[in-house]
Amino acid sequence: TTRMAVMDAAMKDTIKNREQEKMDDFSRDMLISLLQMLLLTLLRDEDAQAKSRQETHLSSENQVIRAAQQFVATHVMERLTVPVVAENVQISASYLTALFHKHLQISPGEYIRRMKLQKSKLLIREGKMNFSEIAKALEYSTVQHFSRQFKQIFGMTPSEYGKSVH
Repeated sequence: TTRMAVMDAAMKDTIKNREQEKMDDFSRDMLISLLQMLLLTLLRDEDAQAKSRQETHLSSENQVIRAAQQFVATHVMERLTVPVVAENVQISASYLTALFHKHLQISPGEYIRRMKLQKSKLLIREGKMNFSEIAKALEYSTVQHFSRQFKQIFGMTPSEYGKSVH
């Protein structure tokens, strides 16, 4: 920065003067003062750079999470696993899990499950598919597994939900 360049030039002049004549008290005090200013400037610059790196890191973490969420939303009707989502956003499954826990307080597996169940509510409201077809379309192993998870999250079975919206 320009401040650092000015201080650097002033320090060089002071050191040159010191070499040419005996260092008097003023020159010594001036040199100490310039060194302190340089040190403070360097520390402030380092703090600013560290803060910038931290903000960039948080921003990139949020971008990874958003990309993972978008991938899940786009592919909710497919067989999704944490490794598949992690591979799509180009990070490891363990790092994706750590990011989800850190920022969303939920595992990516649980996030996938909840998004599939939200989609199932939409499909039930549309009324075009029966529960077995919905379970199969959302890649559940069995309709019973789908029903159990649905009730666990929403407090009612898919058929009870269907009756409540139709």
